[in-house]
Formats: sequence, structure tokens, C-alpha cells
Amino acid sequence: MDQSMIKGEGKEITLSLTSLPVEVLNQIHLLSGSEHLPITNKTFHQIFKTNLESEHYRTDYLYYKYFISTFILINELSSKTKWKRKRRKRKILDCVDGHQKEGISEDDGDDLDEEEEEEERCRRLEQKKFYDGRGRSDFLWESILSNRTCTLRVLRLLIQKIDNDSLNDKVKTQISKSEIRISKIPTRLLKSLKDYQSLRIEYQNDDEEDYRQRSIYEFVEALMRDFDSSPDLVNGYPLARSILAKDLRMIRLFLKYGARLDHKNFLVVDLAIRLGDLGLIRVLIEPGFKHPIERMDRSKNWGDQIKLSASRSDRIKVTDQMLERAIKFKNPSIIQYFIDKGARPTLEAIRLIENL
Repeated sequence: MDQSMIKGEGKEITLSLTSLPVEVLNQIHLLSGSEHLPITNKTFHQIFKTNLESEHYRTDYLYYKYFISTFILINELSSKTKWKRKRRKRKILDCVDGHQKEGISEDDGDDLDEEEEEEERCRRLEQKKFYDGRGRSDFLWESILSNRTCTLRVLRLLIQKIDNDSLNDKVKTQISKSEIRISKIPTRLLKSLKDYQSLRIEYQNDDEEDYRQRSIYEFVEALMRDFDSSPDLVNGYPLARSILAKDLRMIRLFLKYGARLDHKNFLVVDLAIRLGDLGLIRVLIEPGFKHPIERMDRSKNWGDQIKLSASRSDRIKVTDQMLERAIKFKNPSIIQYFIDKGARPTLEAIRLIENL
């Protein structure tokens, strides 16, 4: 840790960052936007561990990291450009009024070039912060959501803080609530799903991991409901990850918001075949089907949150390839279901069926 020596009254005082007041350290952390400062040493870890447990501190951290830093830089560059413009205008007026005999020098052309370069830097800075290379305006919000300090509550507090603050007009138009579109569900949420031993529909209130699972569910639901996040990006990863986690509630949620099953040659159906769960396969294919564990569940919250489609038309058509995969995994009930749905077994498949 950097240290400095201060001499005074015949003695030397050694100062370091760790000797600074907590309030000063908090400001340093917020203004720097550093993710590494809290883990620099044990002292900082203890100080910032308490802070980062606070939703309001997390909100301030994201606000400074993604908005205030950009706001300061843009204003700094804009002020510099405005000063050069005034200087150029003053030279022109002096020339017109006859106060400057030599008129405008050749170097003034260079000033104009510098002004244009500064304006271009401002423009690029804004675009870099608020857009990706393809011009998507939700790039900034995806960056925020990828930060593990961002929870659903923190996201809402952040939006509220932005709406109540006086930011640069150019910046604020990019972050107003009505303009927020978050196309991707953060993969960090899905990767942290708990893998159950068997298919689950309910989260236990007294289980810490189930409580975290419920929080992820509520976060994902809010993103799709309020911010138009799609369950189909990253080749249908959200639904596939939910199947691997054996979380029926999350599976239902993605199906409710229109998750497609045809990504990567019907990978999600293949995963359900591997699990050997005919009920799950029927949940994926038939909109009105209830899994046996749903029929046993008596929770009112479940029925209130997920309403099954009244339509009886299948989401997809069962293919011969699905039947072949079911035969390879030797599950007679799934094989019969696919045949009933119109899949035609090949000669090789028939031989496999005979050997079951």
C-alpha cells in the first residue's frame, strides 16, 4: 500500500490508505468505480464487505461507475471544446472590427481541426458508453446487470436515482426509464441456479439456497415483464439451463414468455429425453399439460403466478430424430409418446425397439 511521510513538529507521521477515515475510503471507492479495491487487503475487505451488503451503497456504486464517471468526462471534453470555440470567435470578431491587423493566422485552421477532433471524441465516448458496436442502446444496461452487485432491488433503486438526478441532457435521454431495453438475461443469474436432484416446483422458505433461487426467479421474471428481455437469446440458453437445474417453475416462466424449443436442433427436448422425464417433455410440447408434481402441489402462489395456456396446439412437431434419441436412451414411455405424436421410426429404430 502506498504510504507518504509528513514531517511536523519534529516527528514524522506515516499515512496510508488504510489510515484514512471510512467516509473518505467510501468516496474513493465510489469515484474510482474499482471492483478490486475492496479485496486489496483484509482491512479493506472488512470495511467494504459491510458497505456492499447495503442496497443503497450498491446503488451508489453502480451509479458512479456507469453514469457519473461518463458524465464528468463528457462535460470536461465539452467545456474544453466550448472554450476553443469562444477563442476562435473572438479572433474572428477582432479581425472584422479591425482590432487585429494581421487577421486570422494559419494556425487558426489547426484550431478548427482540434475542435472537430474534440467533438468527435465526445461523440465516441457517449456511443462507447451507451451503445455497442451494433448500435444497441441496451448495451449499458447489460453491462450493469452483469455486475454481481446488481440485484432486482438495486436495479429499481438505480433507475429511481437516475430519474431524480440532474444529469446531462444527452446522457439522460439514454438512461430514462422509458428508453430502457434489456434484451439479454444475464447469464450470471442462470449459471448460479441450484441443480436439484429431481424436478422441483416449490422453493422452501427456510432453505438458504431455495431463497436465492426464488430471488433469481423474481429477477428474471421482472426483466422479461418490465424490460422486454428475451428468453431466446444465446441459443435458448435460459430454458436449457432451467431444465438442467430441474427447476420446473423457471421452465414454466420461460415458456410463458415465449421461449422457443427449436434452438440447436431442439436441444431442450433432447435434455428432457436424457432426464427420462415424460412429464417434462409433455410440458415443453403441450401448452395445457400439467406435470404430475404440479397436480400434487397445493400452493396458491404457483397457480397465481403461472397461468397455463388455454390453447391445446403443440408448440412443436415431434420429429423422427427425437424418437431415435429416445430409443437410444431406452425409455419405452417416451418412445410410445413420440410414436403417438406421429414420429416414424426407421428400420434401425424398430430393431432397437425390439431389443428393449
